[in-house]
Amino acid sequence: MKFSEKLQKLRKENNLSQEQLADMLDVSRQSVSKWESGQTYPEMDKLISMCKIFKCSLDDLTNDEVTEISSNVKSKNSLSNWIDELLDLIKKTYNMVRNMNGKQIIKMIIEMFIVFILLLILQLPIHYISSLVTDMFMSFGLKIGITLSNIFNFVISIAYFVLSIIIFVYIYKFRYLDNYKMYTKNTNNINNNTNNDNNAYSNTIKTTNVEKRSSVFIDVLGKIVMILIKSVIAFFTLPFIGSLLFLCSIFIISIILMFKGVLYIGITLGVIFAVTLNIIIIELVFDFIFNKRVAFKRMLISFLVSIVGIGFSLGIALFEIANTAFINDVPNNEKKEVIKNTFEMNDQLIINSHYENIEYVVNEDLNNSIVVETSYYKDYQQVIVDNNNNYVIVSKTNPDNLNYKKILNYIIKDLANKEIHNYNNLYEVSIKVYASSNNINKLKDNYQKQIEEQYNIQSEMEYYETEISRLETEKRELESKNEELKYENEELKNNITEYKDRIKEVLE
Repeated sequence: MKFSEKLQKLRKENNLSQEQLADMLDVSRQSVSKWESGQTYPEMDKLISMCKIFKCSLDDLTNDEVTEISSNVKSKNSLSNWIDELLDLIKKTYNMVRNMNGKQIIKMIIEMFIVFILLLILQLPIHYISSLVTDMFMSFGLKIGITLSNIFNFVISIAYFVLSIIIFVYIYKFRYLDNYKMYTKNTNNINNNTNNDNNAYSNTIKTTNVEKRSSVFIDVLGKIVMILIKSVIAFFTLPFIGSLLFLCSIFIISIILMFKGVLYIGITLGVIFAVTLNIIIIELVFDFIFNKRVAFKRMLISFLVSIVGIGFSLGIALFEIANTAFINDVPNNEKKEVIKNTFEMNDQLIINSHYENIEYVVNEDLNNSIVVETSYYKDYQQVIVDNNNNYVIVSKTNPDNLNYKKILNYIIKDLANKEIHNYNNLYEVSIKVYASSNNINKLKDNYQKQIEEQYNIQSEMEYYETEISRLETEKRELESKNEELKYENEELKNNITEYKDRIKEVLE
């Protein structure tokens, strides 16, 4: 590769224009243009300066047999040189402040303090957004919401901190350091007391490369912020990925139901367009994270079509749902199981049930007995009626093998017929108590007395618990006082002993 081609390639890889490179080498732009076109060849001191600027050897730059020298430059710029740029930035700041008068220093401090205050004010909208996101995460549950909120707030805080540093340093550099570029050159010239070529060359490089060196630190911080921003965006993509998986499962279920005669076109189309919208968002985030080229036109058209399609599908779905009949009853194939239990009547008999819908029916033929009739759907509910110590207890349990498949078949059949039954009624239990009017009144009175006794017992328990708590508190107070009295008693004993010893000393 010829020197002219290498020079042009290295200049572009370092993001330098011909004017910028000419300024760094203290030549005209036309000279750089002639070097790159091969019309002229630079002098040796300019070649040495180029080697320092591009961080390559003189042989790599001038030897036509060497074809690739850019990888070494990128490695130095991206891995190790940023520490030198930070130190150079600090050195420039020190030299600048030393060259400024008091008025200029005070002005700089005030202006940068104002920038600092503005960066703090920028936290307000960030806190507001964080609160909204926290509320959104809490909808997933308390533990999951707290975990996601802590992770999000940590990432946002780090991103804001790093971004604030970059903004602050960039404003400081743009406002002050760039206005004192010539000072570094003057400082280097003061220290140049000899005619040694190496020292002259070193001063030239420090002067011409000052802006480029200070920009590497900013570039590294910019990359860190970009990584944090990409991490936050990737984190926000997780709900869309979960939504995509959920919508895909719904789409598969809708396809299966179509073969069973259940056809809701609006819901199916809505799921398809929602899947498309999620894919567009995930693809956009993927392209941003991995720096892929975005097919903007295609994605914009797909996005608009998805939004319009979702709205259109929603209208169709609402129309189909409106034409679906709701029947406030169980499916016709279900029949109730009716069981009657007879018990002897006595003055203490109480009917206690887990169900509140007990219906009393007067039957004067039942003088010394009562009949408890329970009706329910045995495939979905199981009822036990038992007499235990003057208690007729009606309790419920779930059947051993609850037929979920049967309920699912009912739902699919109803959806195919565009109707919905009230499946909650399958779990209802109706209780009827047949007795004479006198016995019915006794049963009601006994039940009411039981409620009052339970209430009184509960009140007494609460009273005794309060008293126990009060007595325990008094006990702790007395124990504390007892400890204090013991301590005082020990002090009195010590004082008496001390006085006795003194009396003995006086008498002796």
